[in-house]
Amino acid sequence: MRREIEAALERGIRVIPVLLQGARFPRGSDLPGSMEGLVRRNAVELADHRWRQDVDQLIRVLKDAEAEGGARRRTKVAITQGLPASRREDAAPRGGMVRCPSCGQDNPDGFRWCGYCGATLHQAPSAQAEERKVVTVLFCDLAGFTASSDRADPEDVRARIRPYFARVRHEIEGFGGTVEKFIGDAVMAVFGAPAAHEDDPERAVRAGLRILEAISELNAQDASLDLQVRVGIETGEVVAALGNRPESGEGIVVGDVVNTASRLQGAAPVNGVVVGGGTHAATRAVFDYRPLQPATLKGKADPVPIFQAIAARARFGTDITRTFSSPLVGREPERTLLTAIFERSLREARLQMVTIVGEAGVGKSRLVAELAAFVDDRPELIRWRQGRCLPYGDAVTFWALGEIVKAEAGILETDSPDEAGSKIDAMIPDSHPDAPWLRQRLRPLVGIEGPQAAREENFAAWRAFLESLADERPLRR
Repeated sequence: MRREIEAALERGIRVIPVLLQGARFPRGSDLPGSMEGLVRRNAVELADHRWRQDVDQLIRVLKDAEAEGGARRRTKVAITQGLPASRREDAAPRGGMVRCPSCGQDNPDGFRWCGYCGATLHQAPSAQAEERKVVTVLFCDLAGFTASSDRADPEDVRARIRPYFARVRHEIEGFGGTVEKFIGDAVMAVFGAPAAHEDDPERAVRAGLRILEAISELNAQDASLDLQVRVGIETGEVVAALGNRPESGEGIVVGDVVNTASRLQGAAPVNGVVVGGGTHAATRAVFDYRPLQPATLKGKADPVPIFQAIAARARFGTDITRTFSSPLVGREPERTLLTAIFERSLREARLQMVTIVGEAGVGKSRLVAELAAFVDDRPELIRWRQGRCLPYGDAVTFWALGEIVKAEAGILETDSPDEAGSKIDAMIPDSHPDAPWLRQRLRPLVGIEGPQAAREENFAAWRAFLESLADERPLRR
């Protein structure tokens, strides 16, 4: 601000500082002492709680400046915005750091914008600190741990439970969940807050099934742990506190779904994952479930239907082909555009790329399903291959392409590396001029080690592979 004010005054421009929400008048190193009195006389301090009067006051000041200086003298308004008094303490520097009012991350003092989310620092946050959201809550509890820890040394108990906490947190966060709190030997996690995804229920169930595998791995590494868990999951509406930080012990969601998930965990079988009706309705097309006897949960007037998650119906990262019985509403232009682009690709024998972008729940998957149905109704045989670009997990950069190669080669999750390698070799015919080269370059996509190669060489091989498929018949991916 200092340089801006100096330059304006040197050019004969009148400067009117406007102080918003308790902002301090620039002084010290921000403004030379010789200019402070000159500019302070024209300062206007506005209060955010009476905006109509503030606007009227600012208009009067600008009119007075025009009348005093004439039309030939320009006026510059320098706006400085501060924080409300209730938030100044939270945003004050702590140890040379400033907390971002948008994402809550600490930034070095002197930063004008947050290095994490890009928001302006020292800016008042939104007045809405809470909002209603649909989230999925996961509870995981050790079975029989209290009895087995009776009369045990506290250090032995800590040594036994520490790897459990670390592994469960790792698996939950790997699927995009947030660990809200540890309660004794239980873990509570939230999927959908503070960040929401369109597949939060699926993420939670996958995390629950993965936790069972992780506990088995821990027991295999150290038989003395002898850990057993129960997992309960439910989806429902909550009130989410946007500014709370769970790493500091602050809860982020409140609602009946939290209590229900906790009760479901108690009703789950040992080493089992049980979900309520909300989660089951959202994920029944993705997982195989076994209906259990309705459970009588504390605080519920009627027995609650519960379901035990058995396994995912498809490989991790692979879309499930879903059928829709309801008619498509409000997306006819988009469907017509998709089918027209597909027909153009067939007619011109050229690659076409379509990107469907939208908020969660607007119907992106439905549009893809409509295109798939259109392709299935055509008389000619179309090769359809698809994969998902995962926003969570490790080693997912080329996951979608890897899924396409696995589907084309017929590689199953149960196949050993030797079996997968044999299927890759069989997929590329010996008559292909670059068969050995293509086979080596495709192996890393399906999780098989291959010779190291430059990124450009891998890209060239993958493109040649897709072009070879398209030469046989039209390819959709």
